[in-house]
Amino acid sequence: MSSARERGNDYFRRGEHAAALEAYTQGLTGPPRIDAKERALLLCNRAACSLALGQTAGAAADCRACLEIEPANFKAHFRLAKSLPPGDEAAAPAIAAAVALAGPENRTPMLDTYTAIRTATEVLREQQRRQQQQQDGTAPAAGGDAGAAGAATAGVVLLALPTAVEQIAVAGTWGEVEAAVALGKQLVVLRPGRYRTSIAAPGGAGGGMMPGLFGMMGLMRGRGGGGGSSKGAGYTLLGVGAVELYSPPGAGHALWVTEDHPPVTLVGMRLVGGGRAAVCLSAPEAAVQAAAASEVEPEPQLTMSWCRVVDYDEVGGVPVLRGP
Repeated sequence: MSSARERGNDYFRRGEHAAALEAYTQGLTGPPRIDAKERALLLCNRAACSLALGQTAGAAADCRACLEIEPANFKAHFRLAKSLPPGDEAAAPAIAAAVALAGPENRTPMLDTYTAIRTATEVLREQQRRQQQQQDGTAPAAGGDAGAAGAATAGVVLLALPTAVEQIAVAGTWGEVEAAVALGKQLVVLRPGRYRTSIAAPGGAGGGMMPGLFGMMGLMRGRGGGGGSSKGAGYTLLGVGAVELYSPPGAGHALWVTEDHPPVTLVGMRLVGGGRAAVCLSAPEAAVQAAAASEVEPEPQLTMSWCRVVDYDEVGGVPVLRGP
């Protein structure tokens, strides 16, 4: 006797999507009882049926339920991305995770969806930028739909997608994260797991002094700092599932970001450790004073979205002023 999933697969191959959806639903509701792996397969397959039937809300719900079980399931990420409006704040992380986890051999069917989401997100990010300029008094007020769209996304961090999917990488260790950033990848997807950082955020230049639990301690930035690389356009670390960054022994921060680093964005991860703050931001005192005196809000050196901070006295970053 064939299983509910096998029956659903047969229906789906024949284009009988409603019958396939019913078969997968029968498998999910049982009997017989199913294990977590089978449940994830049924949920992901039912999402494909819902998409084929235009039932995007049901597809999104099934994809999210599947990802609770299998956070690195690239098909579920892809189907979630397809089920959401292109400008939805969850669409860009979903398609980025799908592209990274699928790898070059499986990502071709995803490219049209990737392009649509990237285009929509860039439009909204530009509207956000103009709205910020209006608040700073450096741009004329936007009218019509542009102003409304900018207001609707105010305070929402929209993930920037690289122009080319080749600029996206996947990592399972902190060493792989550092290697990807050293290669110039703009977005690195972290698989579920615990990552002991190298203190300094990847991509910096030169050496410096790092504040730790035992005061100011010297740090020779080798692998963690990227050697003598110059400051670039920035990069994003995107966690899927349960991703945790934790500080090395004797360090008070999970990450240290200096003015030599390109802008860093952290999305969807926990930062765990001791000390005063999750991330240390250091800069010359003259640069801090110049930024404070400017009427224009400077570009953020660090952005954290959907992150959780654990075991720190303060949430966010603590600035450390250094000499010019």
